[in-house]
Amino acid sequence: MVDAADSKSAGLTPMRVQVPPPALSPAPAIRQALHVVLACTVLALAAWPCVVDAQPGAPVGPVAVAPPFEPAPPAPWQTLDAELRFRASRSANLSNLLAGLDSFRRGVFHRTRLGATFDRGELTARLQLQASAALGDAGPGEAPLPVGLQQGAVRWKVAWPAALELEAGRMALDYGVGRQVGRYDFHDSGNAFDGIRLRYTIGSVLAADALVVKIRRNSAQPEHERNLTGIYLTTVPTEVLRADLYFLYLADGTAKERAQILTMGARIDWQVARALRLESEVAVQVGDLQGEGRTPPRDHLASMAAGQIVGVQTLGIPLSLRMHGQFYSGDSAPKDPTSSGWRPLYPSLDEHMGLLQVVGQNNVLQAGVGVGAQPAATLRIDLDGRWTAARTGAPLPGFGQQIVAGDGSWLGLGLELDGRARWQVHAAAELALIGGMFRPSVAARPVIGPDVAWQAFVQWTSRF
Repeated sequence: MVDAADSKSAGLTPMRVQVPPPALSPAPAIRQALHVVLACTVLALAAWPCVVDAQPGAPVGPVAVAPPFEPAPPAPWQTLDAELRFRASRSANLSNLLAGLDSFRRGVFHRTRLGATFDRGELTARLQLQASAALGDAGPGEAPLPVGLQQGAVRWKVAWPAALELEAGRMALDYGVGRQVGRYDFHDSGNAFDGIRLRYTIGSVLAADALVVKIRRNSAQPEHERNLTGIYLTTVPTEVLRADLYFLYLADGTAKERAQILTMGARIDWQVARALRLESEVAVQVGDLQGEGRTPPRDHLASMAAGQIVGVQTLGIPLSLRMHGQFYSGDSAPKDPTSSGWRPLYPSLDEHMGLLQVVGQNNVLQAGVGVGAQPAATLRIDLDGRWTAARTGAPLPGFGQQIVAGDGSWLGLGLELDGRARWQVHAAAELALIGGMFRPSVAARPVIGPDVAWQAFVQWTSRF
């Protein structure tokens, strides 16, 4: 090649030569197109499961696939629960107060409950199976312990035109603080009721229950009918005040007597201050009692009153002080044509009559003081003492229903001391040490004996 400068110096005329561009080969273009198509295909196949499973308005993302052989999680509307309670008990001299109590309260007892709740919005169902007995009751080769139905009810909620709730089946009812109708969970079996309950609510201000139920029949008394019908109203006008009003009609029949009694009462629970709470309840009973044969019925008129003052305070640890008292009328003149002895409904006796439950809700006056402390977040200790008295000339509230001769004056029966220590050893387990002691008064010893009666047991409860 000759440079232009050299060509001018040489006297030569330069020439313009047109060189054509090189022709493109078709092979690289085809390869690039194939690469693009292949990449788009791979992306489309990867995104295909997400597009198929995506719902309108839902973000598109990878689909979670459960690992193989892992059971599917339960449906969100099914809930299972269980409770296992073991109680080792020792007692002494209880037979002096009521025959048979010693043998009934000695040994190791268990109560097992398995429950399931099915919630489908407006319609829910609750099932709970229960077996309870002393360990060793059913040995190898013997018939297994019977499993009973503690709860088995269907509940239907109607939000419009009114907030109504209909429940039918076997239910666990608990009203107020359990003086009239309670679950009685301390008992080996507890209370359960068969029937129908209709509830009407107005927000959180008013709840009105209309119920027609029958207490679970006692197999030892198949002729004993206990039918309860009534209305129970609860209102919460303010955050610190709660009031109950109830009308409960009991048709109670045995081979010896049939009773038709209406219980009318009211209860107030008032949180006076942050550290002070007042609770009281009064009720009257009216009706008639029909004895054996064709004896004329007796009119029934009885009354009760109970209350408690509870104060709480923190002095290094949370503390509580409780003063309580209660009165249930007795039949002070059994030959009188009018019956005046209070007829209990279905209360939680251990919470109101003392741990030993040596007296019932009839012809009784009690006054007591209780203290509580919580030295740790998982430990609670409660002590309670109560003095019990009864009117003379009327059947005693326990002790074989003996009648102490007298003019109707009050006779001190004795002092009961109870203690409970509960330790939350696990989120689903509690260990409790519980004991009670009853010391007869000097005046009552000729009737109920001089020996001090006591009961103590260790209890383990697991809830899942």
